Amino acid sequence: MTDERERKNAIIFLCRLHEVKMWIQDVFQEENVVLEKGLIEGIKDGVLLCRLVNLIHAGLVKKIHAASSPGFLLLENLQFFLNACDKLEIDKHQEFFQPIDLYEEKHIPRVINTLLLLERCARARGFSKLIQPINAEEFTDFTDAELNQTLALLSVHNASSLSAIFAEPSEADKKKLEDEKMELQRLKDEEMEQLRLKEEEIKRKEDQSRKEIEELARLNREKEIKLEEEERRLRDQAEAIRQADEARKMEDRLREESRLKAEMAERERIEMEERNLREKVERLKREEEELKERMKRLAEQEEQMRLAREEEERLRQLRLLKEEQDRLFREEQDRIK
Repeated sequence: MTDERERKNAIIFLCRLHEVKMWIQDVFQEENVVLEKGLIEGIKDGVLLCRLVNLIHAGLVKKIHAASSPGFLLLENLQFFLNACDKLEIDKHQEFFQPIDLYEEKHIPRVINTLLLLERCARARGFSKLIQPINAEEFTDFTDAELNQTLALLSVHNASSLSAIFAEPSEADKKKLEDEKMELQRLKDEEMEQLRLKEEEIKRKEDQSRKEIEELARLNREKEIKLEEEERRLRDQAEAIRQADEARKMEDRLREESRLKAEMAERERIEMEERNLREKVERLKREEEELKERMKRLAEQEEQMRLAREEEERLRQLRLLKEEQDRLFREEQDRIK
């Protein structure tokens, strides 16, 4: 009997563990938070827990250390969470976990018990995201190894200190849960009826849309034919423009080549004229030098001729003087005689 009771408690604990995991994933659904490695591995750094209490009551945790922080800072995250739970005035008679319990995964039942108490507090405060209960008698999402491990975990805990896990719901809670189920069923039926009406409306609109689509398809085919004709005309026009453009470019290229050839010929002519002019200037310079040399020689010859004439004139004067002397000498001799 005791073994059966312990097995039942273990299954209940596994149900609560699964409920808490699904609750936290639901709270952070918009951020796509999935606890793939399990609930404990996902919350042991304290980040999600601190954010959770801040969602229940804004500003309870002022600072949250990142998940990559050293271990002592992650323990501080867990302590921040527990301090926030104290501020929320969760049942003081219940046993809360200690930071080291979760960080080193020592007393997991205490962790689950604390989170269930937190959810009750959130429910009382009107928090929108709540735990969806699972019937322990129908819960089979566990292995024998998980069950045995859970039995070992619970063996060191007093079930009375974990009332949030093992407490049986009151009649009022059962009735409230049943009312909620009936309300959910009613809403589900209304939703199904609305879905049926929507499906009929969608089918009617689909028929209308199909006819419109067929008409649009016909119009599109006609438009495509016109577009093809227009594209063909535009291609022909573009080809004609391209050919004309190529012809113009060829004409421009030939004109440019002719201009370049003319410029080259003119440049060669100018260079030839410049070369001839330089040669002519050189020749004139040489002729000028030769002329200067000839004039210099002529000047020297004229100077020599002048000196010769002067010498000849001097000799003539001397000859005349001698003749005069001879005449006077003869006259003197004639007179003497």
